Amino acid sequence: MQKIDISSQSNIIDKKILYYVKIFLLCLITFFFSKLLLFYQTGGDQIGYRALYDELASSDINEIIPLAYIHIGGAEPVSVFFLWLGAVIGINKDIYISLLNVLLVCLLYLTALRNKVSPLMTVLLLLNFYIIVLMVSAERLKISYIFLLFAANTKGNAKKLFLLISVFAHFQTLILMLSLILDKLFKIKLNKISPIKIIFGILFLLPIFLYLFNSFFQDMFYKFSAYKSSFPISEFLNIFLLIASSILVIKEKFKFIIVLSPILLSIYFLGGTRVNMIAVTFVLYHLIEEKKISNILIYPLMMYLVIKSFWYINLIVKYGDGFI
Repeated sequence: MQKIDISSQSNIIDKKILYYVKIFLLCLITFFFSKLLLFYQTGGDQIGYRALYDELASSDINEIIPLAYIHIGGAEPVSVFFLWLGAVIGINKDIYISLLNVLLVCLLYLTALRNKVSPLMTVLLLLNFYIIVLMVSAERLKISYIFLLFAANTKGNAKKLFLLISVFAHFQTLILMLSLILDKLFKIKLNKISPIKIIFGILFLLPIFLYLFNSFFQDMFYKFSAYKSSFPISEFLNIFLLIASSILVIKEKFKFIIVLSPILLSIYFLGGTRVNMIAVTFVLYHLIEEKKISNILIYPLMMYLVIKSFWYINLIVKYGDGFI
């Protein structure tokens, strides 16, 4: 007769209970923290988003795109649909956005857990400046990131579907997609092609991509121009230091620089905190993928981003907008 290890089963149950308790507490803390921040965030992009949400409550689905152009200067269909859905159901905007923030933070936590990111680095990821920006100032990009995180935790056709949806939640994600496509091509067969051919291929394809980008998404360039006009040199310094540190710890350095090049060019020509966010996202994705995110060189920069988030929150509480 086989003996049942009661203590072993008890440990498994205890771990499962602890896991669900952590998730519950994370959801609870994120919800109330988000609700409090949104209460203070009265300026910036929230002016347009609040006006849009109010109008969406009494609008038909065929009216939502024009309304979005009027109030927020962009109309990515997936994001606008999700905002309309919350408004038409009658959910208070701050509660609805806080629920989306809970989903965003929990997906990021599960991604870190799945990739065995250290507890300290997980905390730094959850509290970094760009997550706070997504929570209170960039609602369409937040919805896009939710689908990106779903993609990061799925495989096959589901992954491809979530990536596609993320683009139609915020067209800026196209910049990230180009780098992800290059990364995929490297994994398939680009490692057999000479570096010179790769560089010439990128130089050939990039103008075509930028032409299409400019033709179909001109409203994005107007917004990027506005971001760039107030884009401090510290933003460039942040991403430069993160990339430099990442190059030191990542194994395939040449590949990393090549696949990152579309994002770097976008930062140079377009600027803006949101473009910088895409760059940080891609760098952190690579560090997590190569199990290098917990390297000692990355910690100081992540700690800086956490300190920056507290400064950003302080500005929100004082002035109603973190980008004063």
